Amino acid sequence: MSKIFVDSIEPKTSGGAVQLNTVIFQIGSTVSQSIPHNSSTQLTFNTSVIDTHGITDIANNQVTITSATAGYYMLHAKWTVDNTSPFRSLVAIAVNGTTKFVTEQAQYSQTTQTNQTNLTTGIINLVNGDNITVNVLHGYGSARNSLGSSHAPSYNFLQGYRIGTIWVEL
Repeated sequence: MSKIFVDSIEPKTSGGAVQLNTVIFQIGSTVSQSIPHNSSTQLTFNTSVIDTHGITDIANNQVTITSATAGYYMLHAKWTVDNTSPFRSLVAIAVNGTTKFVTEQAQYSQTTQTNQTNLTTGIINLVNGDNITVNVLHGYGSARNSLGSSHAPSYNFLQGYRIGTIWVEL
């Protein structure tokens, strides 16, 4: 029996001989959510916009990685405060309850005239059983709503796509 050893296998650029099966997910919210003042709160989602591999869990507001979908991911999370620009707000992506990526905005003063948006992003290696959630926080002084929209996921979302599988030395 002969063996062929190669450093890599690349997809064919024409003819459709090889099709990559990229894992992509996107969950969003079409309704507002009350976010209390100065308290980290898990963002809720009520719609799965894209889920190529059945890993979104709307009931628990998370994405759960399986052994078939493990690998390196580019993740993005966004939340928008409805009709408010608080002096402090942040959005964080957590994996198994631990914050991995966070973006925070600070303003000199707060107003009720804009919809302040926070977006965080990052690349991370995810393994079987990892749960991805989004937490938000603001310092307006009283509860504020996230901006709901019938055009989900435009204002509040968690999305990601696998950019590579886990490398294993043989």
